[in-house]
Amino acid sequence: LVLLLFLNPAVAAEPPAARMDRAVQLWGSAGAVPFAAGGAISDVARNDDGATAAAWCREAGLLLGTGDGRFSPDRPLTREELAVALRRYARILGR
Repeated sequence: LVLLLFLNPAVAAEPPAARMDRAVQLWGSAGAVPFAAGGAISDVARNDDGATAAAWCREAGLLLGTGDGRFSPDRPLTREELAVALRRYARILGR
């Protein structure tokens, strides 16, 4: 499901999505599991709609922070970061 979303030609033609947008998509495809963040992310407010998704992706090792406790939610996700995140997600799924 996730790969189909990212390989969709309509999606591929769009500019790169923000890290937070992809975190929300990955977390949602995992079932939007309830998750209590272990450590704070300095640039994502706890009441932000994507805070749980960002924390889950970080803890799962899919999208790591960008240094100094930051997640850089508005920064575009690079193709390389996306490839790594999808590979790690496939491992979580056992594939």
